[in-house]
Amino acid sequence: MSDHPADRFAARRANRRMPQIVVIALLGLASIVAVLVISGSSDLDRSEVYSAARNTAYELERTPVHGLVVDVHRAASAGNPGGSGKYSRNILSELRIEDVGKDSRGDLYEFTNADGDHPVCLAVRLDLNFSDRSPSFPTVTVTEGAC
Repeated sequence: MSDHPADRFAARRANRRMPQIVVIALLGLASIVAVLVISGSSDLDRSEVYSAARNTAYELERTPVHGLVVDVHRAASAGNPGGSGKYSRNILSELRIEDVGKDSRGDLYEFTNADGDHPVCLAVRLDLNFSDRSPSFPTVTVTEGAC
């Protein structure tokens, strides 16, 4: 090798080059991270739907009802707040809540993910005492499966 400055610069630059195996490893790691991010943003699973229904039930049971209406959607909003971070997940936007009628348990609401999978039944019963002016608290039951 000569003492020419361009040759010395080329030799130093060649010594600083990243080995090919390191580049391949970094590309592999980046693809794994991308797959994890994409799979993490998929639909709610069974436990997340059930947890959202339980959080809604908790909110309903501790919130007094003034009047005849129990607002399940408001309780779902209060019981399942979205995160405040840039990458936080807003479960309520991925949740479907449908009023499916009444039976002996009370008013029935079915919670599912956005695709209609993993149904959870939330039954709300409000026993009113018209002679008492104090607020009422509903009785809520949550069961896995369709209503």
